Amino acid sequence: MDIKITLGSNINQKNNIDVARRMLTEIFPDIRFSESVWTEAVGIESDRFLNCIAVFDSNFSESELIARFKAIEHELDDSHENHSLGTVIIDIDLISMGNRQIRQIIWE
Repeated sequence: MDIKITLGSNINQKNNIDVARRMLTEIFPDIRFSESVWTEAVGIESDRFLNCIAVFDSNFSESELIARFKAIEHELDDSHENHSLGTVIIDIDLISMGNRQIRQIIWE
């Protein structure tokens, strides 16, 4: 099934996006990433975000995918506490699975 995700970071942005990309590539070897783009923060006061979109094929369930994304976020020391303070080390969001839209990309 075709999967679309987004990655975002607002602190040490380039490094955090690069590390997350490498970790995702280890799990999903066919993953393809868009160019990263700088965007203004939406809904929080913070430094600019570096964002990208990725697409890949996977037979994992939605809950399995989210668990893998959360594991990467955790490994990079991100947390809901950080987010509540306006610091996003890395955020990986599931956007769509096949034709099913799960969430909108707020920075496009």
